[in-house]
Amino acid sequence: MTVPEPVPPRPDCRLVSYNVLYQGVGPDGHGWVRRREAVTDELHRLRPDIIALQEVWMEQFVDLRNSLSEFSWIAATEAPAHTPIAYRDRAFEAIDSGTFWLSPPGADPGTPAWDATYQRLATYARLEHLGTGQRVTVM
Repeated sequence: MTVPEPVPPRPDCRLVSYNVLYQGVGPDGHGWVRRREAVTDELHRLRPDIIALQEVWMEQFVDLRNSLSEFSWIAATEAPAHTPIAYRDRAFEAIDSGTFWLSPPGADPGTPAWDATYQRLATYARLEHLGTGQRVTVM
């Protein structure tokens, strides 16, 4: 009888999902300029290995990418709003990634779907952990 090799332990990995909320939030003065530092501080505090973000507009994406420079980014930058994914490239390698729009068949990318006011899209990344070879799909 052959004893199988032990399964390597799963790497510690912290995944954070965060809704950034579009940049022009109402008349209460809670717009992006006032929230930017708090959002990036919170993301640093959580020490994620992978970040999946929602409702990120281009200005916000640029600010986040600059403030979280230790991450590699996957995003549909041709769209006004994004669902970007960030990952620490010292721990992971992207082996596949992309974006798809949730809209009627044949519609142009970025077209609002059905009864939506804004476009709906999803970004995905298939990441491989550099230490173990284990893979994870983030969407």
